[in-house]
Amino acid sequence: MKRTSLKCALAAAAAMAMALGVAAADLAAGTTRAMVPFEFVVNGRTMPAGEYLITAPNAAGIVSVRAAGSSAAALAVGYRMDGSARQGAPELVFVKKAGKLHLSQVVMPRAPGRVQLPTK
Repeated sequence: MKRTSLKCALAAAAAMAMALGVAAADLAAGTTRAMVPFEFVVNGRTMPAGEYLITAPNAAGIVSVRAAGSSAAALAVGYRMDGSARQGAPELVFVKKAGKLHLSQVVMPRAPGRVQLPTK
């Protein structure tokens, strides 16, 4: 029981750290690299822990998440929560739902607004 509580606490701490800001480097305009230290869900697809390339939401709100070293990839269509461009580090926000962490928001520098993704 203690081991499960510890794992949940570590996952929650990691999720909060990711929500505060992703340590990432701009690769190309609109793409960033992020290390996600836990398994997570994007649009119903479970993604393993690892390094990811995140493509900024385009005009239609489509976000691409793909593993840097494997074929794991997912697309999600979200909606913009505001239209103002943001400065600073990219952000990935995760929410816990049914015992799993789901990618729920993506914020990219110089992209217009925060994008809310579906969490199935």
